[in-house]
Amino acid sequence: MASQAGYAQGGGVQWHPQIAPNAPGNGAIVGGPGDSPDPNSPLYVCRAAYEGSTQPGKWVKGNCNVTYNSKEVPVRVYEVAYGPGEWRPYSGNSSELVQTGNESNGTPLYSCRVQYKNHGYQPGKIYDGKCDIPWSGREVGVKAPFEALYIPGGNGPYIAAAGGSGGHASAAAQVSAQSGGGGLLGKLVANAQYQQAKQNGASASELEAIKQSAGEDNGAPDNTNANVDHAQRTPPRSGYLPPCRMEDHDAHLENGYWVGPNCFKEPDDGHYVSDDEARKQQEDLRAKQNSQAGQERRAGFIESHSCMTTDGADKANALAADCEKVTDAPHKGCNIQENTCDEIKKATAKGCVDVGTTGPDWCLTRY
Repeated sequence: MASQAGYAQGGGVQWHPQIAPNAPGNGAIVGGPGDSPDPNSPLYVCRAAYEGSTQPGKWVKGNCNVTYNSKEVPVRVYEVAYGPGEWRPYSGNSSELVQTGNESNGTPLYSCRVQYKNHGYQPGKIYDGKCDIPWSGREVGVKAPFEALYIPGGNGPYIAAAGGSGGHASAAAQVSAQSGGGGLLGKLVANAQYQQAKQNGASASELEAIKQSAGEDNGAPDNTNANVDHAQRTPPRSGYLPPCRMEDHDAHLENGYWVGPNCFKEPDDGHYVSDDEARKQQEDLRAKQNSQAGQERRAGFIESHSCMTTDGADKANALAADCEKVTDAPHKGCNIQENTCDEIKKATAKGCVDVGTTGPDWCLTRY
C-alpha cells in the first residue's frame, strides 16, 4: 500500500464526536441505505479507536460497528463523518480516496460500501483489496466491484470545489451548467461546492448562489438565511426531521444541510446532540471508567496490604480502637480490612487535630 502522504487526509470531511445511543445529525455521510438492521437504515460512516488503531466502520443503532481480527466489534465512543463525500466504484489506490482511519502502525485505512446480498449497501473498510464489512458478529470480506469514499470532483464527472475566498458564485453557475441544472449530480456538486466555499470564508451571497444552483429544479425555498453562524447549525434534536440524503426526493440545501419532507426515520430511540454535548458525555463515560478502574486497582492492592493482613487482628484492632475514639465512629478510615495500618494512623492523627485539647493524652505521644 502506498504511503499515507499519498492520500487525501479528509477532503473537507470533518469528524464529530459521538456516543451511544445518539444519532448523527444533518450533514453526516450516509453509507446506506441498507435493509438491515431495518429497512432504509442510513448506516452512517464512522470511525473508532480500537487496539491502538482507528478503524472505519458503520453507525448501527447508536454504536460504531468496526471489524477487527475477523470479528464485528460494536464501539460506544466514536466519531461520525460529516461534509462532502462521493461514493464511486473503487479503482485501486488513488489520491482522491478519503482517509477515514489507520492501523496501529500508521497504515491508512479507507471507507467502502458494498451491496451485500439483499441487505442493501453495507459500509466497511478497504483492506487487502477487499471491502471488509461488519456483519452478524463477524468480518465479511467482499471482493471488487464495490464502492469507495472519494473527494467530490477529480476523476469522475464532478467539478472540483473552487479554491480561495472568491469566485464561488461563478462556480455555482458552472455547477448548474455542467449538471444540467439539478438532479442528483447537481446536488452532489453543489454540496461539495457549498462545504468548500464555507471553509474558504465565502460571503453570504456567494453561499446563497451555490445553494440556489442546487435548488432551482428541485423546489428549494428562496427564504433561507445563508448567513447563519456555524455554532447555530448544530444537529437537530429528537422530534425534528431526521437527516436527509442528497438523493432524497425534494431534498434541498438549507444552511449547509440537506433537508426535505421525505427523509429517513429517526433510528431506534436515538437522539441528536451537539458536539459539545457529545464531548461531555464522552468525558463523563471516561471519568466513570477511570473511577471503576481505580476501584479495581485499589481492591487488588488492599487484598494483600490491609492492616488486618500485614499486622494481624490484635494490632490492627488496637489501631482501629484509637482511631474510633477521635473520629465519628464508625469511620471508614478506621476499617482494618479496607485500609493499611499507615492509613489508619493518618486518620487517627487527623482526628487528634480535629478534637484538639479535648482529645486523649496519647494523641500527643502516639500520633
